[in-house]
Amino acid sequence: MKTHPFSQIGNQRGFVLTAVYLILALATVFSVAYFSRCVAFVQANERNIHKTVAFNMAESGIDWAISQLASNTEYTGTSAYVPLDTNYMKGGFTVSVTKDDSDPKIRIIQANGFAPSNDPTQRGYQTSSLLAYVRSGSSSAFRTGIFATDSIQMSGNARTDSYDSRNGAYGGSNVAYNGSIETNTTGSKKVTLSGNVMIQGSVTVGPTESPSSVVSTSHNAVITGGISSNPAPVIFSDAVAPVSADGELKLSGNTTHYLMPGTYHFTSMSITGNAKLVPTGPVSIYVDGTIQIAGNGIATSDNRPPNFLLYATGNSNVSFSGNASFYGAVYAPNSTVSVSGNGTCYGAIIAKDYKNTGNGRIHFDEALKEIQGASSGEMTIRAWQEKNTLLWGTGTTTPGS
Repeated sequence: MKTHPFSQIGNQRGFVLTAVYLILALATVFSVAYFSRCVAFVQANERNIHKTVAFNMAESGIDWAISQLASNTEYTGTSAYVPLDTNYMKGGFTVSVTKDDSDPKIRIIQANGFAPSNDPTQRGYQTSSLLAYVRSGSSSAFRTGIFATDSIQMSGNARTDSYDSRNGAYGGSNVAYNGSIETNTTGSKKVTLSGNVMIQGSVTVGPTESPSSVVSTSHNAVITGGISSNPAPVIFSDAVAPVSADGELKLSGNTTHYLMPGTYHFTSMSITGNAKLVPTGPVSIYVDGTIQIAGNGIATSDNRPPNFLLYATGNSNVSFSGNASFYGAVYAPNSTVSVSGNGTCYGAIIAKDYKNTGNGRIHFDEALKEIQGASSGEMTIRAWQEKNTLLWGTGTTTPGS
């Protein structure tokens, strides 16, 4: 039996059509696979880019927290997500800051970076977490003869210089010219020196590009050193008494009151007339209210200023008057401290506003630089860790530097 020619042609067409379908199906499969591979590659690349951005955002959060802590050591972090979107990248961070119970100067910064935002439903969403330990830079509480956080006014014949009580009494070879004064203020003419005032040292003001505008001199006032500015304000903590208050300390007439070595806390302090306070060793006194020292004042043990530290816990006035010498250091960063008469201070004074009239002398005792109590406003990173999201919760972290 012979096959009809048209039948053979039909079979051939059917075979070709089937082959074409198979080729198209295979091409489709390969195309879909290739497209899926490309999509997966693009998504993986996008995630990698966002992961890097999120890490950079977390680092930005650390930098942000450090800058805030430099001016406010009580900063606790951001209250909400902080976006840092630009034309080239999108993302942001959140920050929380806690204290370290083992060291009051250490802050623990937890920074979380996000890209392209903090919305986990966005394509390529990635996060990165950093944990940083920073410590506030500390400096001597008594770094100059006079430090006022706001204003300084000196007139009359007031003078400053320095010595070191570790080398003996003031005088002779134990006299230096480091009787500098310092302030945090940047306001115009906030430091006024008039009359025959002589600052045998330098004048340093708050962070400003024109420190000379803060200082005003008139008549015969002289500054032997230069005028400059600090890069950041110096931060003084409030004085907090470590012991409970024991009423007021009030001495008058010809009274002589002796204090054993130790720490004392009074609601107020007044020494007038010929009364005298005599510490028999190193003494620290915390006073909540007004401090008035006149008459024969205070005879510090061995006449060494570090043996007598006077702290004002509030913002009440502190005044020194009369002709007596005072050997000690006054820490009153929230108070107005006024000095009048012919008395001489061997030591240092920290105040909010400082006023000196009359013939008073300030002989800064450089031995007081050993006493810590101020923050320089600088924060330094002591350690940091990246929280690896694949390992976090297993007890393993990726160390930083």
